[in-house]
Amino acid sequence: MPLLARPSIAALVARAMQRATRLAGGRLATSSYARFPEFPRQVRELTIPTSVAPARATVYLPAVPEGAAPPVHVNFHGGGYVMTLTELDDPLCRFLAAEAGVVVVNVDYVVAPQHPFPAPPRQAYEVVRWVAGHGAEQGWDGARLSVGGQSAGGGLAAAVARQALEEAGPEIALQVLHYPPLDLAIPASGTSGRPSPGRCCGPGWVTSSTPRTSLTYGCATTASPPPRTRRTPPA
Repeated sequence: MPLLARPSIAALVARAMQRATRLAGGRLATSSYARFPEFPRQVRELTIPTSVAPARATVYLPAVPEGAAPPVHVNFHGGGYVMTLTELDDPLCRFLAAEAGVVVVNVDYVVAPQHPFPAPPRQAYEVVRWVAGHGAEQGWDGARLSVGGQSAGGGLAAAVARQALEEAGPEIALQVLHYPPLDLAIPASGTSGRPSPGRCCGPGWVTSSTPRTSLTYGCATTASPPPRTRRTPPA
């Protein structure tokens, strides 16, 4: 059995990575804020209540006419489900807010080993449900909602869409998934080099046979969620 397959060892390594991330936090943030200087950082902080734990979020505001309610995109950062790296997505969030004209909610979700599965995907879903239901008071249109993320964050975004399907809401217009881990049954050796979309993102999930609109390049996917009539994962 590999060492990292042992929960005690994996937890020890994860905590060490978290300590290293905290030590480098200031440098990471400074580096991220310096990227895309042409896109201003118009943000406010927000705490979203969930049954798992309160979720801190940074809200990126687009330049829109006064009184307008722009669409909203909820972003989940990467980090292997063990690291809180919200600042690394700051350039992406500023870019999306400026270029797409959407409010971007960048979520600092709970991570393992302090909060093991299924806490992170459940919290992520409750965050998105809250965002959808509180648009009027927050200044965005919760009915025009998308989710996305990179790596572990992409996996969480997909999990959110799945829970929204199974729990009859909220309506999600779009998933923007960057190299998400969706199928852990695929051997790592099968994803080396430039993998085919179906192999990297899970056979049956991102293929021409999947009954949804999708645009795929390598392991990045932009897709609308599946119809509500679908209740089981693709074969």
